[in-house]
Amino acid sequence: MVTLGVRRWETLAGSVQGVGKKRNQDWFTCQGTGSGEDPLLLAVADGHGSAAHARSDLGARFAVDRFVGRAELFA
Repeated sequence: MVTLGVRRWETLAGSVQGVGKKRNQDWFTCQGTGSGEDPLLLAVADGHGSAAHARSDLGARFAVDRFVGRAELFA
């Protein structure tokens, strides 16, 4: 979509649980509008999703949250 020569973006997000997995351990975030004052930040972490890595959802969330915190300081 273009409004007055400025593109407007729509950010979509989603996650799919793997075949044979009891739960989805991925984590993601998208925030911001993509403007100079409010940059768009995207982060994704893929949790293992297996019984041997039962808390990989926490590691995935930590990685995304940590990245976004540092990216906000940079932006």
